[in-house]
Amino acid sequence: MSSFAISRWILVLAIAAAPVFAQTLETGINLYRTEQYPQAEQELRGVTQNNPENAEARYYLGMTLVELNRLDDAQAEFDKAKEMSVPQDRQKVAEARLQMARQEMDPALASLQEAEALNAENADVYLNRGLIHASRQNFPAAITDLERSLQINPHNPRAHYYAGIAYNRTGRPDKMVEHFQIFLKQAPDSPDAAKVRSMMRSVR
Repeated sequence: MSSFAISRWILVLAIAAAPVFAQTLETGINLYRTEQYPQAEQELRGVTQNNPENAEARYYLGMTLVELNRLDDAQAEFDKAKEMSVPQDRQKVAEARLQMARQEMDPALASLQEAEALNAENADVYLNRGLIHASRQNFPAAITDLERSLQINPHNPRAHYYAGIAYNRTGRPDKMVEHFQIFLKQAPDSPDAAKVRSMMRSVR
């Protein structure tokens, strides 16, 4: 086989492999958003091993590790994502998630405010701020931020889940059911799915 033919064959293989890689990253992000964190870590680590310079994979791997309460490992991934020039608003959201995990809610709010100033269309800003409001029992404020998050990205089951919880705490079971139904469609395999189904049965 000539060198030209070999080069052409390598190019064909590279093009064929690209969609598989993208799908793997998308799968990892979806596993993170549906709260299947051990599976998300495995998927995203596969992406970073194949492409160590993928800032988005590093970012979501860090976010996954926060949920697994491995904060030092998460910080290491966030640092790598920063070196690879992940957008500054995401850097601030990552900072806020670590602060929230350490129960440093006021600093986390400040980090999210900075993230919002950098990019007011980052849905994770409002999701995480909603979670802080909910942790402080301020459910009306939580609903405002969670609904804003869903306006930007309606395909985030975590936001639907927490919006349902917040509406339940404000005496709006109709809105709880609305968000929980979407949650179950988007994340039927979530660890919270059984709990959600039970809460929905309780209002019938």
